[in-house]
Amino acid sequence: MSFCHSKPIAFFSNTTFINKIQSNRIVPVVQNVRKVIALAVDVKRGHIYFSVTQEREKAIRRVSIYGGELTDIINEDIGTCEGLAIEWRSRLLYWTDASYKWIQVSWLDGSHRKVLITRDLWEPRGIAVDPSTG
Repeated sequence: MSFCHSKPIAFFSNTTFINKIQSNRIVPVVQNVRKVIALAVDVKRGHIYFSVTQEREKAIRRVSIYGGELTDIINEDIGTCEGLAIEWRSRLLYWTDASYKWIQVSWLDGSHRKVLITRDLWEPRGIAVDPSTG
């Protein structure tokens, strides 16, 4: 499935909701979640990836841009994820973890997870990737 839209859409969270701005309107996508911090959108498949950083519940989840069922992508060995990025050419998910002080990468389904860097990081937050250099 490929998601294509003729008008721009922006997604944002306010820690308990994920919304989209479409045609100058705010439209709820996910409601009643706790401590949503980071968001990344997979335009090709029409998914939103987001981090939940509640004290007892930490995960990276996925949902359709239209809402619906939430899918856990990463729910083990994760602390406070404050940055997410999707590298659209290689279809990889990158994230920062301020608790463990590392940057990780996995396939978009959470498999093939790998720690990229653990040294000289202090509370890593936002992340962006450059698809031209991988």
